[in-house]
Amino acid sequence: MQRAKEVEKNRNALKPIIETILFCAEQELPLRGDHDSGVLSLTRPEQKDGKFRALLRFRLDAGDENLRAQIANSAKNAKYLSPDIQNEILETGANIVTNKIINKVNSAKCFSILVDETMDVAGKEQLSLCLRYVDFSSKYPAFREDFVGFIPITDQTSENLSKVILKRCTDLHLDMAKLVGQGYDGAANMSGHLSGVQTRIRQLYPKTRYVHCASHRLNLALSNTMSLPSVRNCLGIVNEIANLFRNHSNANTTFQDVIQKHAPESKKRRLVRLCETRFIERHESIISFVELFKFIVLSLEIISSKTWSILSKASAFLAAVEKSDILLSLFVCEQLFSLTLPLSVQLQEKSMDFVSAMNRAKELIRTLHQIRETADGFFNDIFQTASQMSKDLFDTDLVVPRVTSRQTTRANPPCTTPESHFRVTIFIPCVDALIQNMTERLLVNEDILSSFQILLPGFAAIDNAEELKNLTIYFEEQISMTALKSEYRLWCASLSTIDPTIEVLKLLQHCDATYFKNIHYLLTILATLPVTTASVERTFSTLKRIKTLPRSVMGNERLSALAVIAVHWDIKIDPDEVINNMANKKKRKILLI
Repeated sequence: MQRAKEVEKNRNALKPIIETILFCAEQELPLRGDHDSGVLSLTRPEQKDGKFRALLRFRLDAGDENLRAQIANSAKNAKYLSPDIQNEILETGANIVTNKIINKVNSAKCFSILVDETMDVAGKEQLSLCLRYVDFSSKYPAFREDFVGFIPITDQTSENLSKVILKRCTDLHLDMAKLVGQGYDGAANMSGHLSGVQTRIRQLYPKTRYVHCASHRLNLALSNTMSLPSVRNCLGIVNEIANLFRNHSNANTTFQDVIQKHAPESKKRRLVRLCETRFIERHESIISFVELFKFIVLSLEIISSKTWSILSKASAFLAAVEKSDILLSLFVCEQLFSLTLPLSVQLQEKSMDFVSAMNRAKELIRTLHQIRETADGFFNDIFQTASQMSKDLFDTDLVVPRVTSRQTTRANPPCTTPESHFRVTIFIPCVDALIQNMTERLLVNEDILSSFQILLPGFAAIDNAEELKNLTIYFEEQISMTALKSEYRLWCASLSTIDPTIEVLKLLQHCDATYFKNIHYLLTILATLPVTTASVERTFSTLKRIKTLPRSVMGNERLSALAVIAVHWDIKIDPDEVINNMANKKKRKILLI
């Protein structure tokens, strides 16, 4: 009886400490300060001792008697405030979260791994690992892409990366027989078909398909498309002008004054820099630049008349934006980025499945083909807008750049009007390049879809039953083709009233897992195949917020634990469970169980 009371007292005393540590982790707050060692000061210290200790004092001031009893404990080596105890509590909490995720993954029919790497503030390579699966634990199935930790990398060869990934999966006790997909970027060490990570893993698990991140492929398609000299120069000028107004206070003040004078109701008041790595993220920069173009020109004219050190830059930029090819390229970029923006946004959603991604890409390519077929009328609208802008701001008409009989550095087609010249030299090449690049890059995994297409409304037909043998690789045990074909026949009959454009997740709701056992399993695999690594890259933002310059010496175990708790802040961690795990781990100086 006395022991039970002592255990309860000790557990109640530790809970405030555990809750405070987990709170800091969930909110991405640094726990430690410069002077957080030794006995906790119950009064305001002369020097800051970190947010963890400050929050404990806050709880004491609020009347937390359980915490006060723990702090007043005579056993100086059992305060449970040290950095080692903090690390143990964080790792225990992160393990509890991870185990809940792994239990869901292992209870799912299959899963995919999503991997990407980045460099932290200390210059260390961190590999982020996420797991994609379909969660059937709630009323309706839902996609999950759950982060399970950062892994430090010192050797970026494909051999080492594959070993690291597989070891982490083993440590997590994942059922690797259920691995069906791999999602990486297009780096050679990851995607190489001879000795890349995806090949090495597929040699061990043959049914694991590699999918190159669709967001990366869209970015590469746009990057190649925008390599046209006039377009490339236009984007460079846009970026330099944005830097001018953002980096120089006088230029920025002039810009703000011009906007306030001519358009006080405008919500856009600041230019956005062009993203260095993601071309699709440049859409906002171009949109802002076009909307504020009038005020940019007026501001550059004012700066050019001053005696500031940046007047030469302003004069050069003003002369550049007056050029007809730069102005036309600006509006062409605006149109093309506007067309690709919805696809980029959708690809980054966890709810996007492989089929929907392919369909969206095909729709965009069909739209681009239509624009190409009606290039005269479509470009006429762009040309008229740019022409009116040139007249209003520069009092000039759009003109063809000077050409010579032998032109080698730019296009020199035989055109009779400025509109036809720019249509042939800028608009049509950009559209053609975008169609070609998107077809080559975004439809590269169409062979995967073709295997599963016979299961989808609009494609399912009894005549396709023989093609089911291409999908038997996904079954762990030998399956009867007769039974599978009979089930497929019933499945085709059930799809007669289903919309052919239905998403895979909703199709899974229609598919009864008991009646269509094998079909449901195959559809789950199709839904589990990765689309992008956007969820992995979102964890990089968490990494930057947690491992800042003042916290650059943080250990990898602490970093990964903090990141897991912060990313999965919605998963409740019970302090009692943390105490139980700590007590079972090793003998404690106070009774906990």
